[in-house]
Amino acid sequence: MGKIEFEFEYKYFSPQDLLDYKKLTSEVPRRAVRVYVIVSQTSTSYEGISVCNPKDRFSKAVGRKLAVTSAIRTLAKPLRTKVWEAYFNMCKN
Repeated sequence: MGKIEFEFEYKYFSPQDLLDYKKLTSEVPRRAVRVYVIVSQTSTSYEGISVCNPKDRFSKAVGRKLAVTSAIRTLAKPLRTKVWEAYFNMCKN
């Protein structure tokens, strides 16, 4: 298994962005986390996005976990396990 990297982006998604990326309608911009999980062995990246409800308090840690879950949903279990191991090792530092 090659190196697994994460690139996180924290931003406000406009109502149009939400519609484009998540098929989610909203009247107001919403805070979101976007992640790219990059598996260097296969040179493949997987994108995941988590969007915070306007009534909830934004949490980077929760948003990152939800975005990673979204990004790797379709991967085989052994690769998902490796991604989570890499994620938790990254969070220790």
